[in-house]
Amino acid sequence: MDVCIVCASNDERILESTLLASPDLSRGIELSIQKGMRSAALAYNKGIDETGSEFIAFVHQDVFLPPGWMGRFQDTIDTLTFTDPNWGALGIFGLHENGAGIGWVFSTGLGRVVGAPFTGISRVRVLDELLLIIRRSSGLRFEEELPGFHMYGIEICLQAEAKGMKNYVFPAFAIHNSNGIKRLPYQFWKACWHVWQKHQHALPVSAPCIYLPKSRWGLLLRILKNYTWDSFRRDIGNRRVAAPELLYWKLVKRGLAPVFH
Repeated sequence: MDVCIVCASNDERILESTLLASPDLSRGIELSIQKGMRSAALAYNKGIDETGSEFIAFVHQDVFLPPGWMGRFQDTIDTLTFTDPNWGALGIFGLHENGAGIGWVFSTGLGRVVGAPFTGISRVRVLDELLLIIRRSSGLRFEEELPGFHMYGIEICLQAEAKGMKNYVFPAFAIHNSNGIKRLPYQFWKACWHVWQKHQHALPVSAPCIYLPKSRWGLLLRILKNYTWDSFRRDIGNRRVAAPELLYWKLVKRGLAPVFH
C-alpha cells in the first residue's frame, strides 16, 4: 500500500507502547518519526519531505490502530479514488458544517467512547488532529507560521476547503490513549488566534475543541471563560493505559469496539 506514517513524538515510552504497538505497522509501512520539533507544522512538513508515499497519515504518538485498520483505510482510498479523486483531508473523527460530530474513537482521557459506529464515508468540514491523511499530489502543506501543537488539523482542512477540496471521515475505530485535562493550555489559544486571523473568510467554524466565531469578541470571551470559570472545574482523572492493545480487546468483548476483517 502506498502509504507512510508521520508522527511528532516527545515521549519514547508512549510512542513505543501505543502507536508503534499497532499491529499493522509491522508490515513494512514507511515511518517518519520527528523528534525535538518546535511545532507540529514543522514536524509534519519535514515528514512530507522525507517520505515518498502518495498517502501520508499524520498520527499522534498516543493513538493505537487495531489489527486490520490498514485494510479499512485501503478500502476507503479505493472508494474515494472513484468518487472524489481530488479529496483534501481524511480522518477518523470530524465535524459537519452544523457542528455535529461523526467518528468512532475510544478516549482514555475521557474514559468513554466518543462518537458511534457509522457506515460509509462522510463529508465533514474539519477533522480532529489525532489522525489526518492527505494526498501528496494535493500539494497541501501545514501552516509553518502556526505555533505549537494545536489547531493544525483545522487549519489544513480550511486550506483544502479554500482550494475546492472536500474533507472526509471514514469508519475506522481507534484508541486515543490520552490523559484527561482540566482546561485548554495557553498554546492552544495562541494557535486559535492565528487560525482566526488567517481564515476570517471561512468563519464561523466548529472544531473538535472550540467554536471559532466570526466575532473577535466572541473568541475573547471564550478565552476568558477558559481561564476563569473553567478553572473551577475538577481535573478529569482518567489517564492513559500502559497496554492499549489489551484495552482494545477488552472493548471488543464489551461490544464497544469492532473487529476488522
